[in-house]
Amino acid sequence: MPSKATQQTVRTLTRLWIVAGLVIYSSITVRSVVQNNRVTTEALASVRQNEGFQQLSRLSSELSGFVLDRRRLPADLAELVRDRSSRLGTADLTDPWGTAIRYEILAPQPLWFRLSSAGADRTFGTEDDLVRQVDGTR
Repeated sequence: MPSKATQQTVRTLTRLWIVAGLVIYSSITVRSVVQNNRVTTEALASVRQNEGFQQLSRLSSELSGFVLDRRRLPADLAELVRDRSSRLGTADLTDPWGTAIRYEILAPQPLWFRLSSAGADRTFGTEDDLVRQVDGTR
């Protein structure tokens, strides 16, 4: 039978191995959670960007319908929402990040316009902006 000192040493080493195992397991778990969170964040950003492009496309279609009915572009997007033939609401004028969609009339004839979303950084004029420009002559 081992001595009490040997038994105590074995217990201490066993506890240290258990603690070391828990520390390693915890660090792997934390790394996995961080990586999964990054993937989830990137996926969400991609989904929002896709929603933004779809929203600009819907607005562009509604603007084209307005032009066909009225032979002119609306002064602003609020006029488009007020139009009875439009299927838009005020919520459709805000991008997926909560920023108002920018509408610019580039030329009244031949009906050019640009719709812009500020993107994830909520600042216009940066790389992540979403833009749909329509040349009415086509």
